Amino acid sequence: MDGFLPFSAIYIELYYIFASVWGHKIYTIYNILFIVFIILLIITAFITVALTYFQLAAEDHEWWWRFFLS
Repeated sequence: MDGFLPFSAIYIELYYIFASVWGHKIYTIYNILFIVFIILLIITAFITVALTYFQLAAEDHEWWWRFFLS
């Protein structure tokens, strides 16, 4: 649920990319695609840090397994 908003934005960008590939249209929004990619990296890093913090704050001694899943 944490990554719904950024991944939905990525889905919309992928829709335009696939429409340009299979619809024989020219994709001209490269700068927006780059910005969305940077936002995806930042939000993924923040979510990973937050979920790891919550595991450590709960004093879960097997936090590393959930860290890899998150």
